[in-house]
Amino acid sequence: MKVKVTIVTEDKSRCLQVEQGTNLLRLLNKYNIEISSPCGGSRSCGKCRVRVLEGKAAITEAERELLSAQELADGYRLACCIEIAADLKIEIAEEGQIQVLTEGMELRMDFNPWLRVFNLEQDGMGERDKDNRNVPGYLDFLYKSTIAEDIDYRSLQQLPEYMEEEKVSLLGYSNKIIGVSSDPITDVYGLAVDIGTTTVAIYLLNLLNGEEVDVASFHNPQKIHGADVISRINYSQKSRENLRELQGLLLDKLNQKISDLVSKNGLKKEALYLITVVANTSMSHIFAGVNPQSLARAPYRPVFTGGLEISPEAIGLKINPAGIIQLLPAVSAYIGSDIVADLLVADFSSEKWKLLIDIGTNGEIVLGNKERLLSCSAAAGPAFEGAKITHGTAGIPGAISAFEIMGDNSLSYQTIASKAPLGICGSGLVDIIAEMLEHNILTGTGLFNEDLDRRLLERFTSYKGIKSFTIVDEDRSSINSPILLSQKDVRELQLAKGAIAAGINILLKEAGIAAEQLDTIYLAGGFGSFINAESARRIGLLPENTEAKIIKLGNGAGLGARAYLLDKTHEDRVKKIIEKIEYLELSNRSDFQEEFMNSMEFQEGENV
Repeated sequence: MKVKVTIVTEDKSRCLQVEQGTNLLRLLNKYNIEISSPCGGSRSCGKCRVRVLEGKAAITEAERELLSAQELADGYRLACCIEIAADLKIEIAEEGQIQVLTEGMELRMDFNPWLRVFNLEQDGMGERDKDNRNVPGYLDFLYKSTIAEDIDYRSLQQLPEYMEEEKVSLLGYSNKIIGVSSDPITDVYGLAVDIGTTTVAIYLLNLLNGEEVDVASFHNPQKIHGADVISRINYSQKSRENLRELQGLLLDKLNQKISDLVSKNGLKKEALYLITVVANTSMSHIFAGVNPQSLARAPYRPVFTGGLEISPEAIGLKINPAGIIQLLPAVSAYIGSDIVADLLVADFSSEKWKLLIDIGTNGEIVLGNKERLLSCSAAAGPAFEGAKITHGTAGIPGAISAFEIMGDNSLSYQTIASKAPLGICGSGLVDIIAEMLEHNILTGTGLFNEDLDRRLLERFTSYKGIKSFTIVDEDRSSINSPILLSQKDVRELQLAKGAIAAGINILLKEAGIAAEQLDTIYLAGGFGSFINAESARRIGLLPENTEAKIIKLGNGAGLGARAYLLDKTHEDRVKKIIEKIEYLELSNRSDFQEEFMNSMEFQEGENV
């Protein structure tokens, strides 16, 4: 039986006919209607909020747990909990466009291209050899005139039409001919692609002169099946169709963005010959269409860690069919090629000890110098990306990204794009906790302190029975309710920062050095680039007892992918990194739990 669902957003209304019993979240995903769902529909995050305007939607136990009594009374429900039984009209607040970090620190890149054009004069091509015995084949002539030893099959089939031409232009990749033309080949472009769990960045580069032409980015569409890699691994292992769906979601969006990029810049897809891809190990597997199920269980053995060269036709990327996709190598299940790309642009070439941290759902950490590289991955959870935080959100317009308690105990905050506040993103969360510690609102154990100035004390309230602190009053927020930080949110932050700090401490211990000996701390990725380093030190996320320089790489993975695309000598550098780097599996360490528990504590502030 068909029923009607009307979906109202800020600027339009859409009416759909669906089968009775259809899950609302799945319906929204099917029609690409944006809605936050970090848990992928497992009814645990409470973020896929909709407001029922007409019709009935029975309240489930999960909704009673995740929404307040006032929210339920106002008609709010969770899309994942609604099985559509009759005609329904709902309202969805537009989700702003997430901030995608595409920029990196200034870096001079050498240009030693993978691709090379050969323009040949064909006079004398058909002459016999010196013994007057044989007429060499046309391909032999091309090999002799270039450094090539192999040829793409399509190019081989095209050769007869060029044999009588006076001139021929060839495109070589390594020792292989991948393009042939009677006209000079002048359009040779490539893409550097950084596939993150949350976002994807694409860089278009001219591979004949090394210039960056354009940049594009998008929110990883696989998010409909969970904000973290474990959710996606769990989904992919249920069936081959699910794996193909995850891969297809990503590739379809990539093809769309590639089409937009070439059209915008007056190019043809056939001018794209080379793509360099970096990603975490789970995303690399899904991109290649390889089931990542082994990454979710001990001993966490990937199907592959070495680099791959993939035909674009094999996976359906719409560039020149003779083109090559280079998927960079990973170190382990949780130190992927994105971290290898970070290491291409971070400087570990001296005797000084340096630390690299890329913080997301997992925190990848590398400690080292020119002699040694140690690495680990700490399961930070999704707190820094806004999930599992009562009013947490991704880095979208309106997200509180900076916070300060003023001298008169009033609160000051900044939001992304200066929009009315709608939630708290990762950098804002770190600032809030740091300021609460500095003003004794939080104790060292993470509990709220009530021995406070009246102006601060009045900001305490209760949310679903949990003690909470009001960050933004209802009349200033854009969500029709106050924006709060609950006692549970503080604990989520402690768990996340405790895991990262424990990983750092174990690497320092393994290297036999103290934090004071660190010369530089590199922060990579979106969260690392927007975070206030002093706030991160204050809450113990970064080592406190150090004068190490803080260098923000920006999108270090994207920067490394670009460097690799432009300079083939980085192939040897990557091999050396992979050979040198040591991976420590924290779950196998007897000292991890103790380090983790100790790292959850805060240093208390002083009364202000």
